[in-house]
Amino acid sequence: MEGLGHVRIVLVEPQGPWNVGMIARVMKNFGILQLCVVNSQCDILGDEAEKMSCHALDVLQNARQVCTLSEAVQDCKRVVATTHKCTSATPDLQGPSEALPWLVGDPGAPAALIFGAENRGLTNVELSTAQRFLCVPSSPAYPVLNLAQAVAVCCYDMFRVAGAAAECGDQEPVLKKRRIEPAAVAVPQPDTGLSSADNKTRTTSSRGAVLHAAGDTAASGDAPNIGHLTIGTAASAKGTAEQVTCAELEHFYSHLERVLWRVQFFKPDRKSKGDKERLQQWTQKRMIPFKRMFQALPATDVSKLRGVLSSVELALERGDAASPTSDPQCQSSARPPSFSVGPDREASPSSEDEAAAEMRSWGGY
Repeated sequence: MEGLGHVRIVLVEPQGPWNVGMIARVMKNFGILQLCVVNSQCDILGDEAEKMSCHALDVLQNARQVCTLSEAVQDCKRVVATTHKCTSATPDLQGPSEALPWLVGDPGAPAALIFGAENRGLTNVELSTAQRFLCVPSSPAYPVLNLAQAVAVCCYDMFRVAGAAAECGDQEPVLKKRRIEPAAVAVPQPDTGLSSADNKTRTTSSRGAVLHAAGDTAASGDAPNIGHLTIGTAASAKGTAEQVTCAELEHFYSHLERVLWRVQFFKPDRKSKGDKERLQQWTQKRMIPFKRMFQALPATDVSKLRGVLSSVELALERGDAASPTSDPQCQSSARPPSFSVGPDREASPSSEDEAAAEMRSWGGY
């Protein structure tokens, strides 16, 4: 890993200029110079912020200010969001030692670490922008860190993991460069009759990823296991799949949302139907499970799925979807083909209705 030039700190609606100033200072302490502020609620270039930044005034002056979180991360391929508690929106919280090595692991992939406002943190919709979720371990008696303190802990950890201290040149490095590996436990293997030299021990990390002996480690591009279902992990685990940017994913999510509306998957209540802003918020919440499901997709799979969505839209426009017998394979039957619900069983009409109801209840649709 070569430095942290590809990493940016994203602050969402920061409230205090003192915090922003201290964050700029600690960022420069650990070699992170990209700061992006979303809808700032304070003057990040005011006297208070400048005083606290000390010799990191250049970080403040070069900070990018945007209106939305999507703008802040649109070119990023790896995004981690911070939170202090586990909720349905953050089902698989990781500590800094797990999330940050992945975040900084590819110098060619723009990366972002997102922090929420001091008074509320990040909303579920904002959290859905990220691929992984980070929580800094702290005392349960008072687990909420000050914003600048949380940024400091994470910047230090990224500096250590990236081995950026080696860039100090002739100066005595603060830390020696070392590899950070996940904790692993030995997995006994069956007796194959091979010698002990050939029958290499395999290990598995506490998160279930297989690690190989003789120095091999899991690829830095391994997809996160977030949510109840994550699609695309197999391809990305090989380390060869091209990652997509957040902007490309957002285009895909918008396309998916449009198709879900057209096939009447969403069933908003009356109050939401009559209020445009409320309907938008309702839809954003319903899209969160889909974002968790598809967030690990490589670029090729995103393109394929967008092709599928386009085909669905085309079929709807031509009216193909209205007639199940339009498929040549179905023309020999007077009724639509049934789907399997178990080994060698067909679904009855009642079970199809139950399946549809269960699908909607899963996301609160």
